Amino acid sequence: PCHTQWISATDFAQDPASVITPGMDAMETKPLNLGYAAFFADENCTEFAGLYGYFSGQTYDITGALTNEDGTDIPCAEGMTCLIDPDGPACQALIAHDGGFLGNLTLDVGDDGSVAIVRDGADPTVIEGCLNSPYYNCWIKPFSSAQLKADPESYIPPSSGMGLENYGYLAFYTDEGCSDLAGLRGMALDNPIQVESFGEGDEGTCAEAMYCAKPGWGETTACDNLELTGGLTTLAVDDLGPSGTCAASDITPCHTQWISATDFAQDPASVITPGMDAMETKPLNLGYAAFFADENCTEFAGLYGYFSGQTYDITGALTNEDGTDIPCAEGMTCLIDPDGPACQALIAHDGGFLGNLTLDVGDDGSVAIVRDGADPTVIEGCLNSPYYNCWIKPFSSAQLKADPESYIPPSSGMGLENYGYLAFYTDEGCSDLAGLRGMALDNPIQVESFGEGDEGTCAEAMYCAKPGWGETTACDNLELTGGLTTLAVDDLGPSGTCAASDI
Repeated sequence: PCHTQWISATDFAQDPASVITPGMDAMETKPLNLGYAAFFADENCTEFAGLYGYFSGQTYDITGALTNEDGTDIPCAEGMTCLIDPDGPACQALIAHDGGFLGNLTLDVGDDGSVAIVRDGADPTVIEGCLNSPYYNCWIKPFSSAQLKADPESYIPPSSGMGLENYGYLAFYTDEGCSDLAGLRGMALDNPIQVESFGEGDEGTCAEAMYCAKPGWGETTACDNLELTGGLTTLAVDDLGPSGTCAASDITPCHTQWISATDFAQDPASVITPGMDAMETKPLNLGYAAFFADENCTEFAGLYGYFSGQTYDITGALTNEDGTDIPCAEGMTCLIDPDGPACQALIAHDGGFLGNLTLDVGDDGSVAIVRDGADPTVIEGCLNSPYYNCWIKPFSSAQLKADPESYIPPSSGMGLENYGYLAFYTDEGCSDLAGLRGMALDNPIQVESFGEGDEGTCAEAMYCAKPGWGETTACDNLELTGGLTTLAVDDLGPSGTCAASDI
């Protein structure tokens, strides 16, 4: 189910965001920094009550009520109806005796993934853990969309779902198998939402359509440049099928799945990262290590994918035959294609095994590095690497998609002519990135293809391509019957061309 795009390493270095988050340039907020605030009924943030989407830096008015007519507290779960549908009949009944405007809330996502909260104009507070909320008698835990997709159960642990019968969530997916989540919108059982539909020739993504649904998440400039001509589509719960049913949607190019709040609370990961249960590593924790030619990590040289906790042998050479250092960019050919002719020529006189490397992604998104069996070091900023005369900056796949230019700033692309990257996307518009694989110009890669009736995602196919990122159990349960597809640069079209794939 993939579409692919070959991108030369030079082009990638000069504009990485156009590959990682294509189609975002027209938006005033880049990256969009969509996130969520999860509300819980307990001070440990274990009993899920509700989920609300937000745009970083935007202020939201909070409407609702805190007490019943008899003076008792309204339970957090019951108050959520005002968060999800403030103008609906259930919320209006709650606030009829003594309620309405409770205050306002701003959430800011930092470049490092941290979230700061501003309540009623007070000073920002960086949120760590579970925070008591003045709204709805709840506790709150905000996080970015990328963090949620990377490790859903760290942010929303499964719980009972008690008291959540009156609302649920409409999950938007970019693919027909409902495996790649674009986002979640809260939705009351008795009040439809409206979404602008794509007309013939309209351009945009499923995620963009979801961002701009009505009633919206406050006023946002993110939708100003999304011009859709298909008219409003009304989505009511009764028309969406039973909870958990994946269906094609009138909102091209989306597929949707209605999920009751109770079902979501009991198994959030099945909605956020469906299809991952069969893998031994859950979440998969795919990440990247970016290599740079300078100590400030500004001159991009190469990118390598890794699985968290897996050890990789590093092959290459550090010096030329005359004793001079091999430039970082030139050494990258061994990172991307260690068995290829370019690398073999480099290591012919004095090279080969340089050492090994393990990268561990923590639950908080931090990355620790282990070099040659030494103690783990949590990486902050740009780290001098003993390999390839480079500096290194590792990060998770989710972090890269959330803010590509913070991790790989645009640079010259000098010296990167001999290799590039095959970008795998889940959609025909090449807008939703599944991942990037390094690829030498003179050496194809092989990918297992999907046969009729095979199940799996584009990302899974990419993880298991050969030559692979070391041995991994992540591919053990991916049984594909379509045979090996060979992908060579000459067959992929010019750099930057999006095309349907045999994978």
